[in-house]
Amino acid sequence: MQPIQMKLIVAAMSAVVALSCGAVQAAPSYTVTDLGTLGGVYGSEAYGINASGQVVGNSPTLRPGNAYRQHAFIYSGGVMSDLGVGDASVALAINDSGQVTGYNGATYIPQAFLSTNGSVTYLGTLPGSLPPSSRGSDVNASGQVAGFTDSRAFLYSGGSMTDLGSFGGYYTRATGINDSGQIVGSSDLTGNATTHAFLYSGGGLTDLGTLGGTRSSANDINNLGQIVGGSAIAVGGLSHAFLYGPGGMMDLGTLGGSNSSANAINKLGQIVGYSQIAGDAIGHAFLYSDGTMLDLNSLIDPLSGWIITQANDINDLGQIAANSCNNSTGQSICRALLLTPVPEPETYLMMLAGLGLVGAMARRRNYMRK
Repeated sequence: MQPIQMKLIVAAMSAVVALSCGAVQAAPSYTVTDLGTLGGVYGSEAYGINASGQVVGNSPTLRPGNAYRQHAFIYSGGVMSDLGVGDASVALAINDSGQVTGYNGATYIPQAFLSTNGSVTYLGTLPGSLPPSSRGSDVNASGQVAGFTDSRAFLYSGGSMTDLGSFGGYYTRATGINDSGQIVGSSDLTGNATTHAFLYSGGGLTDLGTLGGTRSSANDINNLGQIVGGSAIAVGGLSHAFLYGPGGMMDLGTLGGSNSSANAINKLGQIVGYSQIAGDAIGHAFLYSDGTMLDLNSLIDPLSGWIITQANDINDLGQIAANSCNNSTGQSICRALLLTPVPEPETYLMMLAGLGLVGAMARRRNYMRK
């Protein structure tokens, strides 16, 4: 092998190593994509994201006579489209196949739906629900939906709805489901005096406890069984974001303010949510990674004008569905955002491909010299 060939290979390998080390040791930065609205200047909100970077949420759409109606949307391929579920609808989650769940409240009684390739199925409700309402909170790879009626958590699977039970109280809420069918949420205890986070697995509920206070709720679970949410702590009635795993419930802290809550976790253990910051009751969105809670506003261009207030979901590539407001024009404009890490995950694949190409070139030259 000629010296120049060796130098090329060494340079490519060094670049790959440098990128890999940087991904582990340094906080990522993000590009910000404003997802826009379905009509007019009014805001939009993002709630779910899948592996392809498709985002769902809701946005007012302009109707004749300057009337605005809230509609569920899907953002895909750079375009925000009306999901076609109707007025007063919200899309809360999307799986990797593009199935979307949420609810339609046009009749003032929310109805859970599952949208598959543009076809909308209404899931109904549990017997005895008054009013007969339902909301779809999350959908897994099999199209199973976790959600809740007016008072009970449910699993929708195979065309039927199952009551998940409770800890003896009246209200239960299911908020997340993984591909194994494990579900998380919250349930009142006997007497309805307080609410605890739960894991539903194997047909029964497990009480996840608290961080020392009286209340807790779980918001998401990944395919490794890691659970995130918010819990009251022992001091002052404050609530902190938590991660629940084999070691129990761990306090993730805050960004310097009083309260925080974790909304989602990916398979890498990256967590997103909301936290108050010191001296600010509104709060900022956070990314928790490698044992550190980071203000997402410190990871974007400070000249962008955006103040990210809530991060609601994160996919396994590290892309984040978030909500934000921008006051740089003198008028507050609030929008759904897509945050994409820099360098993008595809960069690593390109570097590895480049390394393979250099090696192939070297082998070809050696073969031609024989």
